[in-house]
Amino acid sequence: MANQLGEPQRMRQLRAAIATRLERGDSLDTVERELIAPSRLSEEQQSALWVYAWSHPKRQAATIRRLSFCVALGNALLTLIGIYRY
Repeated sequence: MANQLGEPQRMRQLRAAIATRLERGDSLDTVERELIAPSRLSEEQQSALWVYAWSHPKRQAATIRRLSFCVALGNALLTLIGIYRY
């Protein structure tokens, strides 16, 4: 486990790095693999960072866009085969 006195600062640095990575479009898997897993923090702290990354607004917006696209595509395909009408 990292030095107790440096952990709050390290957590702030990692949150900032996570936010930067997510804002530039990195995936949650990449953030976990490159920032969270090698951080040498406790499992609890790593879990907190993962939840922070998972709940980041930029990541949520991208997920909503992907889901909206999938719904629209599904509706279009169903319309093409005559099962669904808007």
